[in-house]
Formats: sequence, C-alpha cells, structure tokens
Amino acid sequence: MERGSISMSDVDSWVSSDGTRISGEIYSSREVYEVEREAVFMKCWQFVGVESEIPNSGDFVRSRIGEQEVIVTRHTDHQIYVLANICRHRGATVCRADRGNTDRLVCTYHGWAFGLDGELKGIPVEKTLDWKIDKTKLGLVRAEKVETFLGLIFATFDPEAEPLGDFLGDARFYLETMLDRREGGMVILGGPQKWELESNWKIPSENMTGDFYHVAASHASVVKLYPGLADSIKMMMSDENAHFVAMPQGHALNTFLLPENLPPDFYLPVEPRWLDQPEVGDYYRKIQPEAVQRLGDLRSRLRMNTCTIFPNLSILPGASCLRLTLPKGRDRAEAWCWVLGYEDMPEGVRQNAFNAYLDVFGSDGLLEPDDAENWANVVAGLSGPVGSRVELFAGLGLGTEKTDPDLPGLHAHPLSEAGHRAFYLRWRRQLAAAAGG
Repeated sequence: MERGSISMSDVDSWVSSDGTRISGEIYSSREVYEVEREAVFMKCWQFVGVESEIPNSGDFVRSRIGEQEVIVTRHTDHQIYVLANICRHRGATVCRADRGNTDRLVCTYHGWAFGLDGELKGIPVEKTLDWKIDKTKLGLVRAEKVETFLGLIFATFDPEAEPLGDFLGDARFYLETMLDRREGGMVILGGPQKWELESNWKIPSENMTGDFYHVAASHASVVKLYPGLADSIKMMMSDENAHFVAMPQGHALNTFLLPENLPPDFYLPVEPRWLDQPEVGDYYRKIQPEAVQRLGDLRSRLRMNTCTIFPNLSILPGASCLRLTLPKGRDRAEAWCWVLGYEDMPEGVRQNAFNAYLDVFGSDGLLEPDDAENWANVVAGLSGPVGSRVELFAGLGLGTEKTDPDLPGLHAHPLSEAGHRAFYLRWRRQLAAAAGG
C-alpha cells in the first residue's frame, strides 16, 4: 500500500462490514495512521474546548485536532474562532501559551501579528519600506466550521462536514442528561491535566465507550478495596435496567436506569461514598429538583457511567471528568482531562469534584494505571509481524441489540461489544470515504 493511498479491499481487511473482525494492523501500521490523520481527524467534528474556558473577549486556549495544534479564541464580537497555530510566513507556531487574554497573536520568529479572528494585522517594517503585501490572503487558517453544544466547542477543517447536531445524533439525548441538569450548564473547574500513553489513540477511546467486560479482571484489586463497587458491577451485569448503548454515528456509552421509588439519594449524580461529607450531600440534594424539572423523571434516573463521542472525546460523569485522547503517532497518545462542575459550587464541593476525578481517572488514580498497562500491552502484542496480521474478535452480543421506546440508540447487555462495533464501523466509514467507497 502506497503512503496515503488505500482501496476498499484494504478497508475490508481492517474492519469487517459487521464490525466483529478487526485487524491488528490498524493499531500498528504507520500507513494506516497516516490515512487516519486525514480521514478521521480532518474530516470529523472534533472537540477542542469548553466555552467556560474563554468567557471573555480576547480569551484564548491552545488545543489540538489530531496532531494539529489550534488556537481557540473569543473575538471582540464574542464569536469563537478555531485557528491553525501556524504562522503564514515561515510556518512557526504563533501561540506558545496554553491560555490567556490578548488582542493580538504575535509570532515570535519575525513578529507577524494576527487578530483573534486569524486575520493578518501587522508585518514589521511593512510601512517603513512601503512594501505592498496583500494581508487578506495571509491570515491564520481557520477551521471551516465551529459549533457549540451545551458549552462544548467542536470544530472541523472539512467544509462539507454535516451539521454538528447530525454528527452527534442520538448522543444529544445523553449529553443533555449529563451536561444540562442546571441552567447555565457545567463549567470547567480545572485542567487539563496531561500525560502520555503507550497506546494507539483508538484503544482508550473504544475502552471508554463502555467496556464493562474488563472491570472484574483488570481492576480486581480496586473491586476488592471497595466492596460497594463489586455490588455495583454485579448489578450492572445482571439487571435489566443496565444499558450498553450503541449509536449509528459511532458514539457509545453505558448507563443504568435506576428504578422508581428508591431513596432520594440514589438519584444524585455523585458517587454514594462522597455523600457522607455533609457539604457535598447538602449541595447535590439542593440542586437535584432542578435536574428533575429540566430533564423529566426518566432522564433524571439515568446513572451515566462512561461515554465516547467518536472519535476521541470521552465523558465520565461519575468522575466529574471530560477526557480527550489525542494521537501522537501509531503507538503513542496523550490524555487531556478536565474537571467538570458548577459555577456556584462551594469550595468543599469543588475539591470533592477534583478528588472524584483524581482518585479514579487521574494519571495515578485507582483505575488509570491498570488501563494504561492494558493499552500498552495491546501495542506490544500487536507490534510484531504476526500482530499486524492477526484478526481480533469484537462479536460479543452480536444480534442481541434491542431498541427502547424511551431511550435512543441500540441497547445491549453491559458485557456486549455493541459499542465497540459502533465505534469501528464509524472508523470504517471514514476510511472507506477516503478510499472512494
């Protein structure tokens, strides 16, 4: 296969048409990764930040779309722009600060200055030397489309991308359940915390579609440490109210629909172990009626666990966490994690949100090291000549998916791999489009 050139026979060999067979090559091949950089990351909507990070005119944050650095800005007209962090003079990165507030972005190489909308505003000595340069053609490259949903900022460099609402599809229902419980929505309390992973970017992303199957084996020590977690796992694996939800757009999640008439504390969106802290319990009890009013009885009883929005945004409500898994080559990735909360949280409740994240999914949390080791082992296992040819199985629960009259998506047993198949079938469609299929 030539670099960047693929055919439908290649795509068929990588992921089967039903998503049950996956080639090890998609995790180890440099050629596949080069195709992904364009077919996935330049063609799909990508999460780049949260509106609460840039509330004021002049605010900016640095982010990434795949391996492409971008600057997310709030212009003086309050419009959000997403700009490739590449000076149009010699290609140097323009912005080197992670965040800040400014009226211009100035490249430190030769001093070219750009507005927060990307337009080239000034070139040193241009007037002195009376050079005629058409600055209108030398602005920073803008993302073709930028849209927001419940405070999340998405962008794409594809001018033909579908509207964001269509891309999110069924996931909108569940994102509202997680993020729209209160007027004004959720805000970033801190982060992102960043660390590197010895992993192909797809492995953490598909894991967080809702892979409950690995918990008992991979996290046995944590289950032993927290007996309540063992009870929750048993309930999730056996109760008819547990749902692994797969969506045709490639998104997936797992959730649990709590029965009616339980004690009120069962419905609070916080781990029960934290309710022993009076300030935490009092706060969540106070805000719960608003969630019921906004979401309705059914959605207010959904306990969301993990969710991935294709290709690489994961949301972990129980850990108060937004997570982005960014590629850094075929066998390296970077995790970026933000802590979520509400503007009016008292200091003790804010600290609890940080603890909920750090205890579990922080870089040295209870679960993250186990998962990171698993993901590194996948890369190691597939790095040899046999690994690139081996066929992996993702067929658990195939054909058992059902629809639910009240909840969007296809619903499957928590140990099903329906979410994994949805993720890889969307991946397959992206690469098939690149192959002309």
